[in-house]
Amino acid sequence: MPPANVPARTRQVNNSGMTLPTPATPAGLAPNVPQIRLYQDWLREQRGLSFADYHALWRWSTTELDAFWQSIWDYFELRSPTPHTAVLGRNVMPGAQWFPGAQANYAHQVFRHVDAAHAAGLPAIVSDDEKGQARELSWPELRRQVASLALHLKTQGVRPGDRVAAYLPNVPETIVAFLAVVSIGAVWSVCAPDMGTNAVLDRFSQIEPAVLIAADGVSWAGRDIDRSAVVQELRAKLPSVRHLVVLHHPAAFESIADSADWVRATALNDEKTAAFEPLWLPFDHPLWIVYSSGTTGLPKPIVHSHGGIVLVAMASGLHMDVGCSYRPNNFGERFHWYSSTGWIMWNSQTSGLLSGTTCVIFNGSPGGPRDAPDWTTLWRFAARHGVTYLGSGAAFYAGCAKAGVDLAQCGDLSRIRALGTTGSPLSPEVQQWGTDQFKRIAEIKSGNPPPGRPMMIDYCILNSHYVLPHVAVTAKARMNAGVGLMGVATHMARKGLRYDTDEGREELHRIAERHMYHAIRASLRISKERGVAPWMHKTRWPDGWLPIDTYNRNVDELGDFHNRYDWEALRTEIMQNGGIAHSCLVAYMPGESSSKALGKPNSLYPVRDVTLNKTDGSVTIRWAAPDSDNPAYFYQSAWDISEVDMIKAYAVFQKFTDQGISADLWRRIKDDDKVSSRELLTHYFAMVKYGMKTRYYYNSNVASDKTLDNAGSIHDGVEEKVVCESCTM
Repeated sequence: MPPANVPARTRQVNNSGMTLPTPATPAGLAPNVPQIRLYQDWLREQRGLSFADYHALWRWSTTELDAFWQSIWDYFELRSPTPHTAVLGRNVMPGAQWFPGAQANYAHQVFRHVDAAHAAGLPAIVSDDEKGQARELSWPELRRQVASLALHLKTQGVRPGDRVAAYLPNVPETIVAFLAVVSIGAVWSVCAPDMGTNAVLDRFSQIEPAVLIAADGVSWAGRDIDRSAVVQELRAKLPSVRHLVVLHHPAAFESIADSADWVRATALNDEKTAAFEPLWLPFDHPLWIVYSSGTTGLPKPIVHSHGGIVLVAMASGLHMDVGCSYRPNNFGERFHWYSSTGWIMWNSQTSGLLSGTTCVIFNGSPGGPRDAPDWTTLWRFAARHGVTYLGSGAAFYAGCAKAGVDLAQCGDLSRIRALGTTGSPLSPEVQQWGTDQFKRIAEIKSGNPPPGRPMMIDYCILNSHYVLPHVAVTAKARMNAGVGLMGVATHMARKGLRYDTDEGREELHRIAERHMYHAIRASLRISKERGVAPWMHKTRWPDGWLPIDTYNRNVDELGDFHNRYDWEALRTEIMQNGGIAHSCLVAYMPGESSSKALGKPNSLYPVRDVTLNKTDGSVTIRWAAPDSDNPAYFYQSAWDISEVDMIKAYAVFQKFTDQGISADLWRRIKDDDKVSSRELLTHYFAMVKYGMKTRYYYNSNVASDKTLDNAGSIHDGVEEKVVCESCTM
């Protein structure tokens, strides 16, 4: 269908500083009538054709070839400066000839949408990567960069029919390069930088490229990888290459001689770029070369044409149901299909531009870093950029299901209206996982749980066992509950980790972040169910404040810490919601002093003894460390951790809190030993350095210097007393 004059609309700003389209209808959602339904309506109104069901439509499209493909040309109002004399001029295989006499250019069809899409305030490309380097490329800027690079290639003698090979990752520059190459009639072919040198040469050596456009580095799975040596080897072993354009990456250690710089090649902005128009080419002029897998000999080059791909891509859009972003039916459509440039789905993703659709691309591993897999990566990316159509390989969805990913914790995915899958069959179990996940997202978004099932937080408050009756009365009256973190010592013992090592602190950081992120998100969920608390000004939640904004950056020197959750997306949700429900969720429950009420053992403390008795009047709680009789589990005793090391461990936890935590310190004191003023000052300055907010107790062991043995037992004869209480910084 032809581009329409769409008035500019206001836009929402997301946490990346990028823009999200304001929905087009009063209800806040575009109608999203299926594309194939719109096409059927057109057939009925313009051709007088009606079909009882999809099967009847399919049968017509496969038996009446001329009528069907002519209808696709007319429905999408494809253009040619010369008319075609037939739809299927020669109906033989091989040798079929489609639309003889017509001319086409893939880039022409893309640039048809520049003015209308830009007037609607919509970008052409939104990109992001593992490092959170988000970018937008507007439609006019896309056209300008394409024109600049196309003119650069022409000055290097590139002519229609020449092959241009690319060794590039999934970044906007690759789409610019592709459109520039095909706009002047050259033939495009691309390999991903994660492919080995021989695999690339197996492909490119068969097509004899005149130009190589390559990235000299790439970021993947948490690593920056230098590819400059590979690029130089490719040029050396491809004798047909007479010109090299290099897209520089910070990982590259050395520059490549006798090459053109990408930035300069795309910097032209003058009358020539403004006047640039893609060449009109014969309908069957080669567009790109893709390859078979290479499982039986060398990969086989496969050539597709300009006219054929444009026509088939428009028809495929009916099946995939990808809409034009600036039209009311799909206003704000954001199309993402995860792919590397070495997979045919990169071509499919890019074809969204043919219909005026904003393409959202991700450069990196969908499963996170190799040493710390994170299957929420792509989902958080989709939430951050308001993706409406998300596609990926079936293996990705299976990985998410196996990892137990909870999509409700990945940001606002409610804009996603369609999921696509390819590459391998999708199992029924994974299909059901996806259905259940998005059903839950819809329930949370609407604030209406299924009939007969209370919200989880309500269920916990109403059905928990409270040791102290007055706690139950208060919690149920307010429908408010503190969220504690219990059993850290057992967790550390089972992993063989210590509180006073970098590795141990990194694990403390991981569980502290996970706990607080989900606690705050739970509070956000409560606020959506029951309303925002009226006293939120104290902690400035509506203004975008988060507890991690206040931590002391010296904490980051205590280990190799990496935040695993999308705090910026959470910040945006809280701001859009006007706050959250309960500020108490930004503090850790003091498990030691509250264990009587909770009926639980210590929270984040190391153990002092493998058994613990807590008594308050008539209430006595006895606790034994889990698995303490198992030699494989080494419990590190609180008495064996220095005060400064314990302060460091607490500081890691307090990175994610704004209130004091129960932060006990333990000290062995023999005979007449005392804690000197120098030591107390050392502890004080350590607390200041790492931003500790509160210290409650200083505990001393005055009778024994015995420690936990490997079986997890503490020997008899230990007497403990408090020598400093409620020392608040």
